[in-house]
Amino acid sequence: MNRNFVLTAFILFSGLFLMSQTPLDPQPAQSAASSPHKTELIRMLEKRFNITDRNIITALRSTSRADFLPEEFQRHAYIDISLPVDNNNLIISYSDLLKGITSLRNPRREKALVIGRNSSFTAVILSFLYREVYLIESNIALQNRTGALIRERHPNIIPAYTTNFSSFNANAPFDLVFINGSINEFTAAYLNLLTQNGEAIFALSDMYGFSVLHKATRIGASYNLIALGEVLFSPLN
Repeated sequence: MNRNFVLTAFILFSGLFLMSQTPLDPQPAQSAASSPHKTELIRMLEKRFNITDRNIITALRSTSRADFLPEEFQRHAYIDISLPVDNNNLIISYSDLLKGITSLRNPRREKALVIGRNSSFTAVILSFLYREVYLIESNIALQNRTGALIRERHPNIIPAYTTNFSSFNANAPFDLVFINGSINEFTAAYLNLLTQNGEAIFALSDMYGFSVLHKATRIGASYNLIALGEVLFSPLN
């Protein structure tokens, strides 16, 4: 069993489950701002993660996860699970995202780099916390869906739709590197993108495809590593 098999099985199961929850005569979708499901979810998340940072709360309230999903899954945007975007691709759950964000201790919040597949939603949430967010979205097919939204609503996000993860190396160092995908190893290439005391959030996957979220804090030429809990991320590549 490998991580692609686990991910594919989860996407298939999620798709079948969510489609089974769709009413035969669906009502028009409510706006993100008025959705009672969203309000309920955010209240639950605030309590679960003991969120007191008003910027995080504003980010959750202001951002519609439905904007980053295919139409058939938009009505499920405020169920707190990872959701399929297309074959072998997921958008991460709110809880998986907040495991990383609520662990951050760096008070500078100047520059962040977000890389990975289906990472635009993560970048938008972080745009409420960091002055500049550099986004490398490797699911190039999402450019038409998310590119205009980012340009119009989030001018502090600098996006690139490419599989070249070194696109923004010239803008390093960053206070945060958020790897929106599971990797096998946290290497010096990632560490060298960080400022001193800068933080990296990433999921390390095992041989069976299960992932644990980690935070690395740069200390000189090395780093301190802590585990943040199990998550479901798409593979980075």
